[in-house]
Amino acid sequence: MSAVLLAGAAGSGAFAQDKEAAKAPAADSNDSAWIKICNPDEPAEKNQCLVTQELRDGNTKQLVAAASIRTTKGEKTLLIMSVPIGVLLPPGLRLQIDDAKPVAVAYTICFPSSCVARMELDDATLGKLKAGNKMVVSVLDAEQKAVGFPLTLAGFTKALEGPPIDPAVFAKAQQQLGDEIQKRAEEMRKEQEEAQKKEGAAK
Repeated sequence: MSAVLLAGAAGSGAFAQDKEAAKAPAADSNDSAWIKICNPDEPAEKNQCLVTQELRDGNTKQLVAAASIRTTKGEKTLLIMSVPIGVLLPPGLRLQIDDAKPVAVAYTICFPSSCVARMELDDATLGKLKAGNKMVVSVLDAEQKAVGFPLTLAGFTKALEGPPIDPAVFAKAQQQLGDEIQKRAEEMRKEQEEAQKKEGAAK
């Protein structure tokens, strides 16, 4: 679980493509919604869970951005956000819940396909998430232009306070998603080859 969601590997495409996907993410955000995943290998007294939502490209289904709330018994609640690479690191990212004042959050680590920022969630901020309609994670790209990744807060409270998804159901869904991504990548490869053939024949 931690390898997939705590790292939050967001997308493998170019940042420019991810910006296009971010313009109209509502359908993908609502489709993926918030799900609660608890680690069955953790001791019961630790009870570590993630409530997470993924924003995916509507065409490739590749992961663009993600937000996860990590709860661990006896520890502080964390909000973990991941965004595509190619962002300006010094400013960090900005988190805005509905019309509240944006909060700056520093990046903690970057992976080959994503950069991750974490912040501790106090009761007031968690309350805003529960009562809110949407949250927007904003970054600055290499040209210092702001790019926002909106995520719905619909269903967040239900997921946070409800039971976790069955691990077998989650694993099956991940397998199906992986198959869909692979299939779409193959289709796009063939489309590109056909376009190149037509371009060559036209010369």
